[in-house]
Amino acid sequence: MSKMILRKCISCNQLKDRAMLLRVIKLYDSHEIVISPNSKQFGRSLYLCYNSDCIQLAIKKKRLQKFLRRELSEELILKIKKLAE
Repeated sequence: MSKMILRKCISCNQLKDRAMLLRVIKLYDSHEIVISPNSKQFGRSLYLCYNSDCIQLAIKKKRLQKFLRRELSEELILKIKKLAE
């Protein structure tokens, strides 16, 4: 039996199983932003609920940019919004 790994959503601050959250990561070596990478990639990451309200709030309050320490393109923000629908 595997241990449940908990992560916190940056928008609602609820602890949830890592498999139930969307992961966005800024890769360490290339500084590229990747949505839902495999667990072997290394870099600065954040977790969001698949709930559209959580994603909208995080985008509105610019929490994605704050946690990743980088400005995000409109194209990337639209991709994240689509995943919540």
